[in-house]
Amino acid sequence: MKIIGLDVSLTSTGVAVCEDDLKVLHLETIRPGRGPLPARLQFIYDRLRSIIQEFFPEVAVVESVIYHRNPSTAIALGSARGVVLLLLSQMGLTVEEISPTAAKLSVAGNGRASKQQVQFMIRALFGLRSTPNDHESDALALVYTYLNRKRSGGLRHKG
Repeated sequence: MKIIGLDVSLTSTGVAVCEDDLKVLHLETIRPGRGPLPARLQFIYDRLRSIIQEFFPEVAVVESVIYHRNPSTAIALGSARGVVLLLLSQMGLTVEEISPTAAKLSVAGNGRASKQQVQFMIRALFGLRSTPNDHESDALALVYTYLNRKRSGGLRHKG
């Protein structure tokens, strides 16, 4: 089974496509650049659609909504998440949402682990030759957490 992990952001969306044996098939950070919001959302949609069409994952694991003090940041993140969730639904993927805290706890044993701790553990857990950036590490952490929950029977699919 193939799983795609998504650390969604309007500026840097981390993408990881893996097999359920932790083999990494694809790592990427989608960076739409500056410009009008609709164009940036379209860029994310188009690139992610292309990745899904290339690898045909069955499950998408998305970072769940987190609180932001800045309303404009929350709205921008919500826009990007909405586009991604719509695409995943259109393409028939099963969607699972996992909180950043749960992913950090699963990967590093600490729900408040630093980005560097997560990156270090991801490199070790997936047997990577180099350290992925923080967005790609977060996407891999979501995949890892999903697989751990699946193996332990602790999943509730959100469809």
